Amino acid sequence: MDPIVFAVLGTLLSLPTASQTVKGSDPVSIWHNDSSDTRLLLGPTARSLKRGEAYVDDVGIFFPSVQIGLSDRVSIGVGTPLVLPQTDVRPGDALWLTPKVQVFKRQKTQAALGLVHVAARGHHVGLAYGVATHGTPNAALTVGLGLAYPQVEGRRPVALVGAEKRVSPHVKLITENYLAVKYGDAFLSGGVRLIRRRRTVDLSWIKFPGMTVYPVPMVRLSFQVSGPDR
Repeated sequence: MDPIVFAVLGTLLSLPTASQTVKGSDPVSIWHNDSSDTRLLLGPTARSLKRGEAYVDDVGIFFPSVQIGLSDRVSIGVGTPLVLPQTDVRPGDALWLTPKVQVFKRQKTQAALGLVHVAARGHHVGLAYGVATHGTPNAALTVGLGLAYPQVEGRRPVALVGAEKRVSPHVKLITENYLAVKYGDAFLSGGVRLIRRRRTVDLSWIKFPGMTVYPVPMVRLSFQVSGPDR
């Protein structure tokens, strides 16, 4: 795997662990829970939403979605693009569904199975995945493996390696990286999550396979609309 990935992971995991306590009387020092800890920058962690918990989410302004906890281990999300550049796709012409089931849970380790299913004008494609997360909401490593469907010639599994590290009351560092197992193509990303009560803002940069720099910025907004503070 790209040495940049290992360097970033090592840096993140070596930083001191944050605490979800008040560090003094100053309200700025309150450590709110990360309401988006069921995902990295784009892909999932193995953590699950609580029953009745829901949040609205928007990637790059044009890709809104909603995620709902059906139980403490089962959740589902749905979204539709507002605009797809260079196409005539309108809202509702394309939908993505993201069901996830947590199949294992211990204090510091969880595992989950899920789908990212896309339906657009009668065509259906998607990614089936398994993912495991070890650590706490403030410092954790996530690994996973996914396989695209329907079956096509030359399809290849994709491995995920991601990490997150809380470094201050309102800042978490995150890296999320994908490797095409057979061909070695790497999709790398890293960024920061700004955390407030029930809302987060992710600011990140993406390197697509074949690019030598990180020229693509991404912004993601999330707001928890129901359920307990986690």
